[in-house]
This record gives sequence, structure tokens and C-alpha cells, in this order.
Amino acid sequence: MEIETTRFGKLTVEDDRVMTFPHGLLGFPEQGRFALIQTGEENYFFWLQSTEDPNLAFVVTDPTTFFKDYEVPLREETQLELELSDPAGAQVFVICNKIGEWLTGNLLGPIVVNAHHRPDDVRAFAHSAGIAVSEETTLLGTAGGIARISAKDAEKYTRFAMALEEVSGVFAQLSSITPPAIDKPTPEDLWNLFKTGRGVRGLGRKRMFDLLRWGPMAVADFVAEFFETELIRATIAGRGMTVGVSG
Repeated sequence: MEIETTRFGKLTVEDDRVMTFPHGLLGFPEQGRFALIQTGEENYFFWLQSTEDPNLAFVVTDPTTFFKDYEVPLREETQLELELSDPAGAQVFVICNKIGEWLTGNLLGPIVVNAHHRPDDVRAFAHSAGIAVSEETTLLGTAGGIARISAKDAEKYTRFAMALEEVSGVFAQLSSITPPAIDKPTPEDLWNLFKTGRGVRGLGRKRMFDLLRWGPMAVADFVAEFFETELIRATIAGRGMTVGVSG
């Protein structure tokens, strides 16, 4: 279908990207259909654009990108309204808001989508379950701050943070063990090496290769793999060198 937008002009949107909200969104009960628009292949943020009002659109993201343990407790009536037979088939988004210099996500009011519904009628529900969330949305906030300097680097910051999170477990394991005796390793030494090797293998082939490259790499070269702006590179690299010296 074709929709009019004030940000992107006229767009052609696939049917499976259009969501039906039986009760509308909070504050917009009359707006029942929105299209999910992705602005780039590696962008973790989307536009939720009204198909009826060109001026009405929200920035949304998948919260599990930033908080792996984030879950939405779905009530039975919500599952029935979504025609959701299996909660595992739900896709979750949160609306992002810019507050001052920070970009925050409304984790207390997620949008739940039945991703397995028929393509011509994707059911969605603006959920307000009073979810208890204690994490600060610092990743979104940092990306929002970077966006003031470079939109491309803001998008890449999430990839950077996720890459560090994936390999951090290996470094945490290495830093927690006593260096083994090379000539006469003890059973504990061998066990620790086994656990470390298992952690490295769990990264997968691509990330294992990245880890081997990143280990001996200068921090300036490391950040240059992710960011284009010199100011962003210097700021992030400076933090790494400060931690390395103080540690």
C-alpha cells in the first residue's frame, strides 16, 4: 500500500509491515493503523508511521537489543485480542522519546505485535502492564547524544556496545583466573583454561575472529572500525585508555 508521510514523502509499504491497533495508541485512540518503516539495514531504530495522518509518527526500537532479559507479562485477554496462541510469537517494541539531550525508551508501555499473524492483518496492541523496570536506558541515551554529532555513528554505537558485551565474558573469565604454570599446570589451571576456551568457542566463528583481531589492536584502530567522526573516536578511545591505565 502507499502512504503519505511528512518525513519521507510518499512511501510504498508491504502489507506485512502495517499493524492494526484495535484500540489505537495511548493518546491517539482514533489512529488504528501504523506502518513500521526501517531507514537502514543496520539501524536498530524504526519509524512507526500512521497510515492515515502523515504528521503522526514515533521512533520505536526492540528493547531486547539493549536489555536481554526484558519481558512483557501478557494477560490472557491481551493474547486473545492479539490472536496470539504462543507468547513466543510476540514481537515487542517501545516508543522512544527525546528528553533534553537524552533518548529514552518507554519500557513501561511496550507495543506488542503478533508477528505470526497473517500478512494482510498484523495485529498489534499498545500494552500498559505496569512492568517493573530498574535499568537505566543509558545505551539509548548515549546513542541519542552521539546523534547530535553524527547520525551514522549513533546507529553504529549500538553495534559497538553489543560487540563489547558479547566478548566481555571472555575477558571477565581471563581476569578472574591466576595465570597458569606453563611447565606444570595444575588441574585447576587446566579447568580454567577449558572454561575460557569454551567461552571463546561460544562466541561463534565471526566473533572469535574479531576477538583475535581486536586483542592486539591499538584502541584507536579498534574504535575506527565502528565510528567515522574523529571526535567520537577520541572520546571513546580516551575512556578505554583511562580505564586501562587506572586498572
